Amino acid sequence: MRELIGFGVRNVELSGNLLIHEGWEEEIVFLKDKYDLNFLVHNYFPPLRGSQGFVMNLAACEGNERDNTFRVIKRAISLSRSLASNLYTIHPGFDTTLYENEGEFYRKEDSVKKKNTKEDFYKGIDFLLTLCAEEDFKIGIENVFRLKDGDFRSFLETREDIIEFLDRYRDNPNIGLLLDLGHLNVASKVSGFDKYDFVEELFSDFADKIFEVHLSDNDDIYDSHNISDLDSWQIDLISKNDFLLGKPIVFEWRKYPPEVVYRHFSVLKEKIENCSTQGNRGFCK
Repeated sequence: MRELIGFGVRNVELSGNLLIHEGWEEEIVFLKDKYDLNFLVHNYFPPLRGSQGFVMNLAACEGNERDNTFRVIKRAISLSRSLASNLYTIHPGFDTTLYENEGEFYRKEDSVKKKNTKEDFYKGIDFLLTLCAEEDFKIGIENVFRLKDGDFRSFLETREDIIEFLDRYRDNPNIGLLLDLGHLNVASKVSGFDKYDFVEELFSDFADKIFEVHLSDNDDIYDSHNISDLDSWQIDLISKNDFLLGKPIVFEWRKYPPEVVYRHFSVLKEKIENCSTQGNRGFCK
């Protein structure tokens, strides 16, 4: 993160891929004040100590899985507020208990699929909303995708999932969507829907419910978080829809040197903003 700041990045999303150390919170506040930074907090940040492999699950209805999930969420909301951010974004739940290893999700051998997962998912969101009852604080739930060979299911994987979720909370200003265009690219292929038709419906009916956007390219099979090309359909989509440019747009690229990230970030950010009369805060992750 310090390297990106050195290149001139002033907007950063804090996520679960970041390693923390003793005094990390004081360091973030110091960097924010020194360089006039804007921070967003996403999903598994700050991580729990001694919980390696833990996967958050909004649909968990009992036990350590639920307790740890909401322990992370409460800390993330508190951190967001202390960093003067009114938005926290999170992944949806799963129909079973998972663990993570080197970026991949696996089902625990002793876990069983839940019977009322969708009901538990919405109960989790309703409880989440009680933690941020203030009118000016928002929660964005991220769309995901179904793994072709996975034996578990998440939420907001399909066109129907997302529309049902947004329609359910249509009148609640605190809950909305983190639109991940890389995830959407994979989901449209795996679940068999047209991403362009879906986006047109989404923008027409639920523009005000999109709280944040994630950008990354992939081959529509694996969520590889590649750098977005200048002629990417995602860049084109954002450039042609001005309303998105008033929202945080996060460049979610992995395993690239900081100088490469910043160079591409600067070019793409300039291209997007030059296509609009609105300002935009592009974030690196």
